[in-house]
Order: sequence, then C-alpha cells, then structure tokens
Amino acid sequence: MKLKPKEDEQQKVRQEITQELSRIAQRIKEVEELFDLTYDPDMTEAYVYELRSLNAKYSSALKRARHNGLSAEVYQSKPIS
Repeated sequence: MKLKPKEDEQQKVRQEITQELSRIAQRIKEVEELFDLTYDPDMTEAYVYELRSLNAKYSSALKRARHNGLSAEVYQSKPIS
C-alpha cells in the first residue's frame, strides 16, 4: 500500500526522530562509560557538561517525538544527578 505524500513525509520525520533518539542514547552511554573511567578532574567536569547537554537534547527529541505522534514511553530518559 502506497502512502500519500503527507503520510510519507510524516513517516520520514518519525523515522528521523527515532534515529536521533537512538544516536543520543548511544552517545550518553559512551560518555557515561568514559566518565566512569576518568580520574582527571578536568575531564570529569567536561563529561558532566556533555551529559547535561545530551540529556537536554534527548528531552527535546522526546518532545518532538510526542508532538509527531510517536510513543515516547519506549525510550528512557535518565537525568544526570
């Protein structure tokens, strides 16, 4: 069944948002691992700022996902303490 142009565009947007959420989640995991391995105070601070930035981006992407009709409950947002 062929989608109408508008439905096709909406599906493309949803797929892009889903991919963005996956990329951000993967980067959060990578930075958390680096954070756990570092003893350098400067790098610790850098990772904290990067994690905060990534969490803000993830939160924004979740809002766009909800706005575009995606179920955000599949994704877990993990705030930085």
